[in-house]
Amino acid sequence: MNRRIGVLAVLIALATLVQIPTAIRAEPSITVSPTSGPPGTLVTVTGGGFASGAAVEVLWYTMEGNRVSGSGFVEVSSTVANAVAGSSGAWTASFVTPYDLGGPPHRIEAVASGSSAAEATFTLLRQTWISPTSGPEGTIIEVEMVGGGWTQYDNNIAITYDNAFLGFACSFNSGGNISVFIQATGGLGPHLITVYPALYYGPSNGPTPWKHPVLNVNDLPVRYEIQQFTFEITESASSERTYVRGTDLRSVTAPDTLVIPAVPAVPINDGTPQLTVGNGGSGIVGTPLPYALAGFAPNTRVDLRWNSVIGATRIEDDDNKGWVMTPTNSTLTSVTTDAQGRALASVPVPSDFGGDHLIEAVVAGDVMATATWRLVPSFTADLSADGSQVIIHARGLGYEKYTAAWEVLYDNRLMGWMSAFTSRGSVDITVPVVGKPGTHSIDIMEGTGGWPYLNMQQSPWPWEPAVRFSFTIEAPETTTQTTQTSAAGIPVWLGMGAIVAAVATGFLAGRVRRRASTPSVEPARESDA
Repeated sequence: MNRRIGVLAVLIALATLVQIPTAIRAEPSITVSPTSGPPGTLVTVTGGGFASGAAVEVLWYTMEGNRVSGSGFVEVSSTVANAVAGSSGAWTASFVTPYDLGGPPHRIEAVASGSSAAEATFTLLRQTWISPTSGPEGTIIEVEMVGGGWTQYDNNIAITYDNAFLGFACSFNSGGNISVFIQATGGLGPHLITVYPALYYGPSNGPTPWKHPVLNVNDLPVRYEIQQFTFEITESASSERTYVRGTDLRSVTAPDTLVIPAVPAVPINDGTPQLTVGNGGSGIVGTPLPYALAGFAPNTRVDLRWNSVIGATRIEDDDNKGWVMTPTNSTLTSVTTDAQGRALASVPVPSDFGGDHLIEAVVAGDVMATATWRLVPSFTADLSADGSQVIIHARGLGYEKYTAAWEVLYDNRLMGWMSAFTSRGSVDITVPVVGKPGTHSIDIMEGTGGWPYLNMQQSPWPWEPAVRFSFTIEAPETTTQTTQTSAAGIPVWLGMGAIVAAVATGFLAGRVRRRASTPSVEPARESDA
């Protein structure tokens, strides 16, 4: 009996042990809030799962070095906060983000008992401003930026003054900080200082517009917004003023303006399947693409297959690897041949990259004939509703080394470059309006190295157009007081001789005339890496 009781007691004890779970401590972890912001942001770090009473050191990691000397960059750390874990293993600490390099996220590490316990990241965002924002002509304006990067794709900015490219600035050797000094010139009124992202370097098998203003930020490996500031000149030796409103935008024709002939497609009747195209085998997006089929089986469906590529940016660590193209194709149209095996029609040129595209005539999956169509870049423009910007609509930009980068000139001065690698040849950019009263010009030319190719019509790529627009800046009308006049509009004290002289002078003059800042913070970045 006693033996049975003893066995029962052991079984009950075992069952009790099985039912009571052993407490398991979670793995250490940390979170940061917020996860991004400019230098000087207050960050809260919250930890959990640490040993009770553990001393925790919070480390901030950054990069040191440069790519000019060839030594490259190394990761270094500094302590930004300390904490002690409570009985539950939780702790909280705060620190202010340093004025440091932006670019890729910074590692934040929690170290306990001399070992790494957990990690999180924080992204430093760019912040840019100018100072002062007004003053007399000759004032020295400082353009300041914090949070600049260190990689090939985010360590540069490019600056324009009234749309004229001044140069570039780097942040990798100054802890992400940039200071640029500009003299205020150009007469009374507003003047525009624009800070553009720029690429430091990249591969040479594509366009190489390094360190020049990027007008289409969507083609960057990491997107940074364009930031524009206004400086007001309040005193000047000149009485002329600048304004930031335009009107009467128009296209301009020059001797190098490209003309594409309208020619029908002519079928080839040699007894074999043939595909021919009209208009000299070239055209711009949306215009007719005439084609002719001959030599096919009667009453047969033929698919016209359009061959192209899809583009994407590529980065590896801190290197810009340019743009990678992947072949693709799509059905342009389908048509059924007539009783003689022929078809004659046209389709709109698709929106795609500029350059040569192979068109295949496909029957039941087999390629029976081919032709080549050259998609020519085209540009149109509009004024914004308030006249402060010219919006350029580019279609058919190329993707190859000598067809992809297009330079924009404002009043015959280089402004920056655009491309459309990631949007199949189509992009819209904006050009700010600024200047003195009169005619102002915008020119667009191909320029693979970041500089305009001025005589493209005499180059190996004569089909790449030079496109020009102009618009007018007008001084606002002002109301002034005038001398009281008689009902006829002429001062009563004028004699007849004076009246005749005044009329003659006005007539001759008419004939001559007829001949004659607050800080701006970058939003969260988008990476295509």
